[in-house]
Amino acid sequence: MPPPVRDEEYVFVVVDFLIGVLIFATIVGNVGSMITNMNVTRSEFQRRMDGVKQYLEFRKVSKELENRVIKWFDYLWINRQSLDEDDVTSVLPDKLKAEIAIHVHMDTLKRVKVFQDCEPGLWCNWY
Repeated sequence: MPPPVRDEEYVFVVVDFLIGVLIFATIVGNVGSMITNMNVTRSEFQRRMDGVKQYLEFRKVSKELENRVIKWFDYLWINRQSLDEDDVTSVLPDKLKAEIAIHVHMDTLKRVKVFQDCEPGLWCNWY
């Protein structure tokens, strides 16, 4: 490619160069922004997961149920579904919510005469 000779050619090369630099900077900036947003989103998701794990530990939920809840949240993350900030259990399916509620209130339910002979699995079907 021959070098520019006239003033118009110099102006064209400079403008062309500036447009190229601007496009490159925009692309690099957008990629950096996307990476930052992914990290922030993952950190927020992990923070919420920690809250769920603390809740399950506080309520002394069985390891098997805890693993199922964690697998559900992993499924949500893989499929890019967001969590409801107001209530960590709002995204769980009704069956998991019922099992957690039953586990949390099992001692109280066992004291009620009607429920003394019922199995916990039966309570999940009522929910």
